[in-house]
Amino acid sequence: MAIGARLKQIIDSKGIKVANLAELSGVPAPTIYSLLSRDSNKVSIDHLIKICRSLDVSVEELYYYDVEDKRASNTAPNNGIILTDENEKDIIQLYRKLDKINKAKIKERMETLLEDQSEKSNLKAKKIG
Repeated sequence: MAIGARLKQIIDSKGIKVANLAELSGVPAPTIYSLLSRDSNKVSIDHLIKICRSLDVSVEELYYYDVEDKRASNTAPNNGIILTDENEKDIIQLYRKLDKINKAKIKERMETLLEDQSEKSNLKAKKIG
């Protein structure tokens, strides 16, 4: 499935019209319609980034993520992360459904958990030493 089909699924799932996406992203509506109708992977990186930001999805999700199968790709080149654990995939999928405010809350909570984990590790190291 190419970008056009994935883009259609994403905008349909979010209930967004092409005209609204064009206004939000600054990408002309005819360009978006063309992308949807030709369903190819050829798209300007500038347009791709603007569309992704407007839809609050990552470039990887639109370019490499198979929305239909609801699976993150393990082979997406240059994304820097390879998801090998099913639990990680599930977490990423759930995270991507959150709005920006809840994504920020998740990030803060994860940072707190990591700090707590680090402090516990340091206490254990002091008790052993």
